[in-house]
Amino acid sequence: MQLHGVTISHGWKPRRNLCRLRQGNNQYWRQERQCRERIVVAGNSFFDSNNSDFAVVRYNANGTLDPSFNKNGKATADFGANDHGHSVAVHGDGRIVVAGYTTTETKEECALACFKANGSLDTSFNGTGKVTTNFGGDGNAEGQSVAMQIDGKIIVVGFATVAAVQQFAVARYNADGTLDTSFGGTGRVVTAVGISGSNATGVALQNMTLRVCAITLMEALTKVSAITARWPRSLARATARPTW
Repeated sequence: MQLHGVTISHGWKPRRNLCRLRQGNNQYWRQERQCRERIVVAGNSFFDSNNSDFAVVRYNANGTLDPSFNKNGKATADFGANDHGHSVAVHGDGRIVVAGYTTTETKEECALACFKANGSLDTSFNGTGKVTTNFGGDGNAEGQSVAMQIDGKIIVVGFATVAAVQQFAVARYNADGTLDTSFGGTGRVVTAVGISGSNATGVALQNMTLRVCAITLMEALTKVSAITARWPRSLARATARPTW
């Protein structure tokens, strides 16, 4: 088994109705969320000399396999004869996306597999949980790195071969696995960077973290203000840190 990507998964498990506060005819419910930090590793696993599949393993924070992920902590996705996962990303809802490439009879194509948080393939993603893409060149194409936007869209970078020369390739997918045509008109962009070949191997989403933090902070302040305004003064003073 070859490992090419690793990320940290924060699995949120909502537990409802943990606390009910009553003031007159109004009821205020507190919802607690328990964070489980887990590690997701992706690459490829060889089943014989002519067949390899995308492979994903999820570990608990203490290094043990997570049995809530496909019952044994491990999952695979098969596109064809030889499939190689290069990068992994985890969305806030727990979905896991692995990017890499698969081989056809004539060339390599970019490949993505989407898993649910429980380790099964997500059939809302292209109907099968898998999708392959010709980046737009006339030769081999590979996905090398993947990132998830906060709106669920997926960014994959790698290379596409155009006239026997590798070029930077970027594709953006909707959450359902279709190409996002608002990006470059076709969902794909190919860029020549060097004179003898270029290969994009990493991607980062600029300002996404800042935007998430800002939204979270504003939501938190709004909730604190609303709760404090409605609670009795004595209850508000007794609660050092409200939770929801």
